[in-house]
Order: sequence, then C-alpha cells, then structure tokens
Amino acid sequence: MYTVQYIAKAIGGKIEGDPNLKIIGICDLKNGINNCISFLSRQDYKKYFFESLASAVIVDENYVLPNDKKTVIRVKNPALGFIKTINLFFPSKTVIGKIHPLAVVHTSVKKGKNINI
Repeated sequence: MYTVQYIAKAIGGKIEGDPNLKIIGICDLKNGINNCISFLSRQDYKKYFFESLASAVIVDENYVLPNDKKTVIRVKNPALGFIKTINLFFPSKTVIGKIHPLAVVHTSVKKGKNINI
C-alpha cells in the first residue's frame, strides 16, 4: 500500500486531490476498483475517467478534466507513469548465481559465475 504522494514522487508527477489517499493496487480505467490507481493516456478513454471506480488516475499534464472527486497525478507520459507504478507494487526479483533445485543441467555443462537457471 502506498499513498498518492509517494506514488507521485516516484513517478515525477503533480497531485490534484488527496495526497494522503492510500492506494492498495492497480487497475484498468474501464473496470476500476476503489482504492486502486489507473491511468488515462488517450482522449477516447476519457469517458471511462468519469465512470471508473478507480480512486486515483495518472493523466497527461495537459489534459483538461472537469473538477471530479478522483485524485489525479499529472505526468508527461501517463503510460510510462503507470508502468513505474506497476513496478512499485510488483518489483522485479533478480536472483543472481542461483540454480533452481529442480533444474536439470548436464554434467558436461561449464557454468559461469552469477548465472540463473
């Protein structure tokens, strides 16, 4: 769980609305979920902004949106901002130098350093 303020800082955005709003996950705009964050990157999806249950939406810094109850994070590239937000909630796991115990590796294979199998 992250606050909108934390997410905005991580993605380089400006907040309109509640910076202390707690976000528990991500969602798409059309099928938005309360206390989740989504993004709007194309004008033809603007209609979903008003219908969505998403509590916060990442939008282009130049989009004109009427005053709404949703908290908005304005960025230059909403799709990139959303990808960065996804990475906050689901960070990549890098394992270096591990061979899975169920992996089958022939005895003639020469293994280098810091490999992942």
